Amino acid sequence: MFYANHIKATPDGDVIDETTFKPHVKLSAADAETLTQYLMTLKARSDLIKAGDYQVGTISQSMGEMLFDKFRGCLACHQIEPGYGGFSGPEVYTATIRLQEDFLVSFMRKPQAWDKRTLMPDKHLKEADLQKFVHYFHVLAETGDKQ
Repeated sequence: MFYANHIKATPDGDVIDETTFKPHVKLSAADAETLTQYLMTLKARSDLIKAGDYQVGTISQSMGEMLFDKFRGCLACHQIEPGYGGFSGPEVYTATIRLQEDFLVSFMRKPQAWDKRTLMPDKHLKEADLQKFVHYFHVLAETGDKQ
């Protein structure tokens, strides 16, 4: 809703005119569950995600940080802990908590396939490096839980 459609001028200044609001849709618990299940099936660009693309593995924190910062320069845009790293990209220390690993691999493989306007560069990462990045994101998430 466009907010200006719900403002009225008064001698004391502009105020919200609540009489212009439409009633909120109310669903039964069963209908809400059905709708939720349906909405969860709608996944943008799911054709780009291959189930099982991510292979479980490990990487040391120091090797992950060297790959992320020194070799690929990702720290310029992404934070690896609160307050440490760049601000133009999303933080990655909770990436594996918030996102599915197969999506992370797919997005890093070809960011512009997901969004033509993304600021994320296509680094033309090797498949092994894609896996190492996600392993590193797991290390960051585990390390953050212990702090």
